[in-house]
Amino acid sequence: MTQLSLEEINKIDIVDFLSSIGIQPKKISGHNYWYLSPLPDRNEKTPSFKVNRKLNLWWDFGSAEGSTLIDFGIRYYNCTIRELKEKLTTPGQNVPHRYPTPDTEAEQRIQILHTYPIRSFYLMRYLWERRIPMDVANQYCVEAQYTFGPKPYYAIGFRCDAGGYELRNKFHKYSTSPKGPTLISHNAKDVAIFEGFFDLLTFVSFITIPADNLPDLLVLNSVAFFDNAMSVMDTYRYKHLFLDNDATGSKFTETALKTKSGFRDHRSLYKGYNDLNQWVCHFGKAIIPPLEASENSGPQDP
Repeated sequence: MTQLSLEEINKIDIVDFLSSIGIQPKKISGHNYWYLSPLPDRNEKTPSFKVNRKLNLWWDFGSAEGSTLIDFGIRYYNCTIRELKEKLTTPGQNVPHRYPTPDTEAEQRIQILHTYPIRSFYLMRYLWERRIPMDVANQYCVEAQYTFGPKPYYAIGFRCDAGGYELRNKFHKYSTSPKGPTLISHNAKDVAIFEGFFDLLTFVSFITIPADNLPDLLVLNSVAFFDNAMSVMDTYRYKHLFLDNDATGSKFTETALKTKSGFRDHRSLYKGYNDLNQWVCHFGKAIIPPLEASENSGPQDP
């Protein structure tokens, strides 16, 4: 049986998919469907998991995360993107294939209207709250004005190599197509790897090495792209992992350490926190030491 492509998976209606695995909404308000969070590490009595059916995107307010069906599937099943594709194409798997019509799909698409240097007071305050200096933010990000429907919004925009943008403000976390990783090259022998761009900004802001000694920087923009980015990672001597301290981050980190050489796990630096940025926000005067070879080096050093 032919596997679904990433684009085809993300076009599957999330509400229909949740229904197919026995998850029903507790409340429906317009395009918004509210659920008790189905994520494996969440347990709640008040619905805080929202699916916007018009955009075909989900958001979990309790864990402050959300995105496409692929990201949900990886979190829900605690699997790799390859395993998710196999799961969704297994004979007998009752996966709905209701896709938006072309007109509806065009209506749903988030469109970038303008990008420019970050200047909004509210976005600058949001960066301050997350302890990101403005010079670092403007080096890697832009302010993006975008729309889905008649009303414009603005957010911090981070461009992926495929051409889409990751969009973040205090209230929303969205992506535009085409989605994929972002590699920032300094012609270095080593690479630091992050799930999201706020961890990249945190790393650059607090690492105790000169800016001209930075490793190359790889932002996955979703762990869904970890396997696909492996060919890029394999070109480096050491691969420094700064993935999230959750079940999914642990799965990808442990798999890399067991099966590949040159990987280093740095999550002990922010033990007790979900990610690097959360640690910096709560720790006070956080310092990220220079990257060095550690005990967690994988099966064999190059």
